[in-house]
Amino acid sequence: MVFGVLDSNGVALGSERAAFRGEPLGTGGVLILTSGLLLAVAALPILLSPSSSPILKEPPTLPFRRLMSISPLGVMGCFGSGLLVAALYVLAPVYGAELGMSRLEIGSLVAAMVIGALALHWPLARLSCAFGRRLDLIGALLGAVIGSVAMIGLSAQAAYLSMLAGLLTGGFVFSIFPLALSHACDWVHVRERQAVMGGLIPVWGIGAIIGPSLGAIAIERAGPPGLFMCVAVVCVLLVCFGFFRVTMRSSDKGVHRMTFALIPQHGLFFSAAMHRPDIDHQHSFDFERVNTGGVDNRGNRIRTKPGESE
Repeated sequence: MVFGVLDSNGVALGSERAAFRGEPLGTGGVLILTSGLLLAVAALPILLSPSSSPILKEPPTLPFRRLMSISPLGVMGCFGSGLLVAALYVLAPVYGAELGMSRLEIGSLVAAMVIGALALHWPLARLSCAFGRRLDLIGALLGAVIGSVAMIGLSAQAAYLSMLAGLLTGGFVFSIFPLALSHACDWVHVRERQAVMGGLIPVWGIGAIIGPSLGAIAIERAGPPGLFMCVAVVCVLLVCFGFFRVTMRSSDKGVHRMTFALIPQHGLFFSAAMHRPDIDHQHSFDFERVNTGGVDNRGNRIRTKPGESE
């Protein structure tokens, strides 16, 4: 969760920094140098740590057919999330430039989308625990449709309204992936969750490959609003599929839910065991061990509560 919050804040600040591009000796140059300095300082704790790199064992895998049988909505939600997130990241600046926005307004628009994601993750997580992942996912998709429709009708003269609508759109769009991922993991045994997550991330990646091209075609055919027309259409299709799945399988309120967490969508990461003087210096990262209770930040195994399924 902490990593996700810091990651989202970094992306938002980086979007604002992009507004000063083209001024290498002015404000923009200072921001670029500051970013490089912070990156170098951030690497120091890792370089000075007495711990060595963990040994990563082969993670479990699941075939795509098995993933579809577990949660078709989870798979399609991750694929759609890849489409939308990549399209927005790549083409939101193009959308703003085509409308005649200034560089500062374009940077602020992208930052608003990321801030919206950061703001909505927590309330959506709480709602998903109360009403079920599936209904929460459908609600997030409907929210993205509303935000996209609002973006379609706005122009460069309404830059601040565009940022507000972008905050709403980004907040819901960037929440689709963790909701879909959590929904899929809720339907499997704890030991299979790592395999499900490992299988859904490539599905998201395939969507992310297609998304920018699809959005570019929409902009080419319909002008700048075409980007958010594309977002709205994809979300409507996912909503229809979600309601179809509601008729095919009963509610997920009774399943054993995994803990919802903010998942950054800019790369993959794994947590390694911290150095302990009472164990061997070379640590091992065992996926099976994580899947059957997990380990805390000291490397100790976390036992499941009585009555919970392993």
